[in-house]
Amino acid sequence: MSDDISSKILETRHDAEWAFLLCAVSDQEYAIKKCGGLSPSMFINKRLGKYWQSLKERKDPITAANEIDIQLFGEISSKQLDVYVNYARIDEYERLIWKTHYALDCITNASKIAKYASNLDVDDAYKFIVDISKIPPFFNDAIKVNTASVVNNIYREKLTENYKGIDYSFPKLQATIGNLRKGTLTYIAGRPGMGKTSMSLQFGKNIAMNNHRIIYFTLEMDKIRLWERMLSTHCSTELSKLREMSNEYKAEQSENLSNILGDNFIICDNAYTPQEIERECLLNSPDVIIIDHVDEMRRPEYSKENIWRSSYMKDIRDFSKEHEMAVIAVLQLNRNTDDRQDKRPLLMDLRWDGGLEQVADIVLMGYAEEYYTDTNVISKNIPFELWVRKNRDGNNNVCTKMLYNLKTQYFNDSVTESHMSDKY
Repeated sequence: MSDDISSKILETRHDAEWAFLLCAVSDQEYAIKKCGGLSPSMFINKRLGKYWQSLKERKDPITAANEIDIQLFGEISSKQLDVYVNYARIDEYERLIWKTHYALDCITNASKIAKYASNLDVDDAYKFIVDISKIPPFFNDAIKVNTASVVNNIYREKLTENYKGIDYSFPKLQATIGNLRKGTLTYIAGRPGMGKTSMSLQFGKNIAMNNHRIIYFTLEMDKIRLWERMLSTHCSTELSKLREMSNEYKAEQSENLSNILGDNFIICDNAYTPQEIERECLLNSPDVIIIDHVDEMRRPEYSKENIWRSSYMKDIRDFSKEHEMAVIAVLQLNRNTDDRQDKRPLLMDLRWDGGLEQVADIVLMGYAEEYYTDTNVISKNIPFELWVRKNRDGNNNVCTKMLYNLKTQYFNDSVTESHMSDKY
């Protein structure tokens, strides 16, 4: 029985070591920073142990592999470890290596304990029990971080940085929920055509203009279509009319928008899973990421329809805490709002499962009465309500009123009550 268990643990360990090295090759500096304390002697596969030592010495991955075995890099490149490979979480493979090492020690020592016990060698048996009951090394950091003195020092460092969060230039909304905080997850939710993407783009542009780096993950449109929508708002011109204008004008406006945003606004249109999103984040170190939208993420094989979205968002939120980013995710509401007399959205209108609500720090929900009553609103600004339905750090069920220009897809958050529609 113990032999069967040992063989399964060794199989897991074998895959974990290969996956760890695949991750290390993908981002050598991050691997050294995150897992540099992992000793090469821990590797059962001695070739991989030597290779990890070379990578820690910052040798070129191909050169280092060829010094050990001319075929090693080819083996690493061709490995198909779909179950394990997750480029953004190399530390998980480090932990798996530690865990399997610890488990094998337990199995080995357990047989020794049984032998000593059968021979009534109580002192030796006790020694081995103590050995296997020690806290394994991969728990040490968590214990240190949880002490009050460490947390106090981190907090005081933040105070000296005068960190006030990330300004997204929606003054009335910020008076309600404050600036974006790193490590938090915010939803922008609404029915189809309610302006979710337009609002998330305006958030992103404002954040970039305030000198913070953002990655906008567009899962529904490609980067060119998304850029055209941004140009439409930038030029205060309806998108269909913008497309009819001269190429010279569009090129000039595109160059102007590019100069304003610089390298602070990154568009990614080829990431559909948490692993792909996290990999882009590791490469570009953003302050904020926006995901538009969650329903378009690639569903994992064999997952339950009603839980994979919340699982994805939890992974991304946890990743954002570790790497100090704020996350904004766009969500589509279900049709329940259409069947109610008061169609203002509620938390229960989030699609699919309650887990989405649970992992969020802030939930913003958009509502426009004209969406349901007026079929010819394209030529005017319409009153728009943005409801704060969840806020871990403040009041819930608070409404920010603004105007939404459907021609240019622009939200005016600074308009006063006297300039709002009479319907308010």
